[in-house]
Order: sequence, then structure tokens, then C-alpha cells
Amino acid sequence: MQIERKETDAICHTLRGRLSARGLLPVEIHRLIRDVSNIIRDRGGELTRPAAVRELARLGWRDQVVDEVSFELIRFILENGYPCGTKSDFPGQAPGGDVPWPPQPPHPPSGV
Repeated sequence: MQIERKETDAICHTLRGRLSARGLLPVEIHRLIRDVSNIIRDRGGELTRPAAVRELARLGWRDQVVDEVSFELIRFILENGYPCGTKSDFPGQAPGGDVPWPPQPPHPPSGV
């Protein structure tokens, strides 16, 4: 199923709004999504919200940082490879302001 850019923007906007309302800054939202992505990868693709909350707490996130709806939005974004973010949201994003998903490791300097 192909979802249009307008719809993905709405999903990302909803997620950012929900997490901002929980007190997260844009850079923290990016970090949270990256951490959830890494946890899902480390667990072989399977992750429930309670397990995610435990793993996030182990990484230093405050208890219950992610509610059920936000967790499902993060999973949806990650599972479908949607870019989520704008130039004003996150530094170091891909051209056009999109943050690549899943997050990519930095490239080593040339000549190394």
C-alpha cells in the first residue's frame, strides 16, 4: 500500500505533536525514534510497548516517555521507511530536510 507524501507528513506531524506535548524537544524526538529503531533491530523486529519502555528506561529515558499511540506511530514510520522531520526539526538531515530512516551511520572522512 502506497501512502502519499501528504499523509506521511500528517503522521510525522502528529507524532511530533504528541511527543512535544510530553515535553520532548525536536532533537530528543529524533533520538527517541532512533533508539526505538535500534531496540527493534536488536530484538529481531519484534517489540511491544512495555518492552520498549523498559529498554528506553535502561537507556536513560524517563519512565513512560512513549504512550501507546506514539509508539504505534513510531513503529509505522519505521516499518514503512518514511522520512520524518524537517530541516528546522533536526540537524544533519538529508537534502530537502528529511531525516533518513532507518538512521544511517556517518560516513568516514575521505582518505581514511
